[in-house]
Amino acid sequence: VNSEERSFPVLDSTEFSAHFAASWTQLTTEWGLKVEFDGFHQAIITLPATFANKLTGLCGDCNGYQDELHKKTEQEILHNPTKFTDIVKSYRVPDEDDTPDTTCEANKIPSECCNEKTIQCELIANSSAFATCRINHGVNLFENFLDSCKRDICIYGDDEPSLKIALCRVTESLAKSCQMAGTIVNWRQSFNCTKVCPNKQIYKIRTPTCQPTCVNTSPNCTAYTDGCVCEPDYILSGSECVPKSKCGCQIENRYLTVLEGYYSSDCLNKTECQEGGKVIMKPKVACGEHSQCRIKEGKRSCYCDDRFTFYKGKCEMLGLTDFIRVQNAKLDTIPIFTYVVPHPNLCAKKCQELKGCRAFNYDNEHEICELLSKNAASNIVLRSIDCENRDYYQRKGFKNIIKGASVAECSKLVEYHAIKTFADCSALCVLKQCLADEFSESKQICKVIPTNRHSFELYGNEPWTFYGRNI
Repeated sequence: VNSEERSFPVLDSTEFSAHFAASWTQLTTEWGLKVEFDGFHQAIITLPATFANKLTGLCGDCNGYQDELHKKTEQEILHNPTKFTDIVKSYRVPDEDDTPDTTCEANKIPSECCNEKTIQCELIANSSAFATCRINHGVNLFENFLDSCKRDICIYGDDEPSLKIALCRVTESLAKSCQMAGTIVNWRQSFNCTKVCPNKQIYKIRTPTCQPTCVNTSPNCTAYTDGCVCEPDYILSGSECVPKSKCGCQIENRYLTVLEGYYSSDCLNKTECQEGGKVIMKPKVACGEHSQCRIKEGKRSCYCDDRFTFYKGKCEMLGLTDFIRVQNAKLDTIPIFTYVVPHPNLCAKKCQELKGCRAFNYDNEHEICELLSKNAASNIVLRSIDCENRDYYQRKGFKNIIKGASVAECSKLVEYHAIKTFADCSALCVLKQCLADEFSESKQICKVIPTNRHSFELYGNEPWTFYGRNI
């Protein structure tokens, strides 16, 4: 909510409420909008009939006529061969995470996709598992399924693991459509599509769309679905099932799970839920030098400014400005010198002063500095195993190659698959005007970092090679 993570249910907003039940997140408004998301691939938007013929967007104007597609300019594109791409592009909303020249084309089903592959879609649609749904709800529902299914078959036809996942997901969407129309379908066993439930949850073919929670132990709803529900003697706390004795706290109509907390807008106070439903308020000191109170990855706290790292209670520019830091990594080579120094920046200064020093290892636990004449740009790959308290620092240049380093997973990177060489990845990065890239030869994946990402963290990761330009 407003970029900050919240536990379900969300009840204190004046504009909407949000709940979690039976594997689905549900958002509703007082004026009738309902948005549902299964956390993977299904999103459903429902509006009252009073909105018919008054809407715009990817789903059309809701006038009751299927595939009457219009671009944002109201240009009718029903018969355009590139209609899906055209409508997506017309409604695209610019975002700060966009990468220049990134495109997504939605084309017709390729003619070379043979019937031998797509026949699987026909077999699913005509199976006995969906017979009641076909009789009760007609062909339109199944025509949509067949179109989606054939697209997935043609995309993943040569990749058996991905094809299996895609078939299960598109069949799951068909079952959901049947369920919304009023028919529950018991289909998973027939197509070997097991539903894996989280800890302390079990799968049920038919369960109410609302579930007992720590906030509302006896919800009332009449609709049914399939999904994961809490085991007996457990209850939903947020999106997890816990014993009733482990329910959290409710403060000002906001629910907190046990040990969950949140900071005030200035980070000077923290509200926290403890066991037994006890809420405590903890006063905090102001954010320190080189840090700001802000939201990062859904959490509000004091975070270090760009290019600064939280180290032993302070935000510092580790490695000064001349080194690139790779956390949880070590270069296994014979050092020029080994020192005991209380801070990595002192190690960096010694490396700057020593001719031929190109990098250094620093042991944060034992405060050991190893100055190195070699770096991870050529034949030696960084080691990340058993390196939890070690960092590797490499001197910066115009081009910075570090073998065995990868950008932190939380960073937003753009992935490109079937990239065969490091040179191809670098060329792609130049084409996309990116800040840096990383490449895995074994995975044949290239990830590029957009130019609007001014800072990022590197970690040891043997299969990957990092390449930064003038960073």
